[in-house]
Amino acid sequence: MRNILVRMLRQLPPRQAQTRIVNWRSHHRVQRLDSMSDRRRLPSSAAVQVCCALTAAVILASCSSEPPGPQRPDPAVANPPSVGFVDTPAAGTVVGPILHVAGWAADESGVAWVRLYADDQIIEHIPMSVPRPDVEKEFPQFSKPGALHGWHATIDFGDHVGYTHISAEALDGRGALTRFAQLSVKIRP
Repeated sequence: MRNILVRMLRQLPPRQAQTRIVNWRSHHRVQRLDSMSDRRRLPSSAAVQVCCALTAAVILASCSSEPPGPQRPDPAVANPPSVGFVDTPAAGTVVGPILHVAGWAADESGVAWVRLYADDQIIEHIPMSVPRPDVEKEFPQFSKPGALHGWHATIDFGDHVGYTHISAEALDGRGALTRFAQLSVKIRP
């Protein structure tokens, strides 16, 4: 149990991990209880270890930078890849550092969000937010009442001046990621 906590705390930034350890120690210090006939120590070391592991799990879950998504995919169930496209910007264009990026993604189990990369660095998680009847017409197997297939965001690409490779991944309703689009643009300063 202690090793699990140590591994979890190592994933946090040093100052945050140190704060968590100090808070945990002061909160879970072994306390003595007075009873009529005896004195005993509570909680036991096993209870402290369980509490420690649960606390670390909650801390790590609350520190996640990724938006919540579906559960992990079941490998026993066939899951066809998602489909999608980046509508803007067009491949090969010269654009400014503040860039409007838009497109669509679809999957039989639905798409929760699109992850956008610039030069293989995650730069944005974009939720599905736009109805796209054109996508539903082209792919009727993905047509569901109230389904949103479109996405868009305005992103500052200022750190990626010059030729930049943009790619997009979709997270489907079963938890699988599919890279569906790749393009290069030139970003001017």
